[in-house]
Amino acid sequence: MIQIALAKDWKLENIEPYGDEDFINEANRQIADLILKKNQIKNSNVEIKRVKSPLQQQKVNLQNEDLNPKIICELIINFVSTIIYLHKLIFIK
Repeated sequence: MIQIALAKDWKLENIEPYGDEDFINEANRQIADLILKKNQIKNSNVEIKRVKSPLQQQKVNLQNEDLNPKIICELIINFVSTIIYLHKLIFIK
């Protein structure tokens, strides 16, 4: 499914897998991984800043923490799982 979406140049964010819960979780994990890889390629050209003071170093460190891929991946997976759960509660009875 994901390979077809990539081949057709679809946005991965728009894919909504259906099936049993294990399949949905695995598909969402793979989608999140691919989105992160795509974003890491875009962010590979990040400007390296030369800091001149401890305060500037602290600011750069905080900015780097904001881009932590593991945290972003966990947030995406939790968000998608919550959306799926709410969808089931509202539409599937």
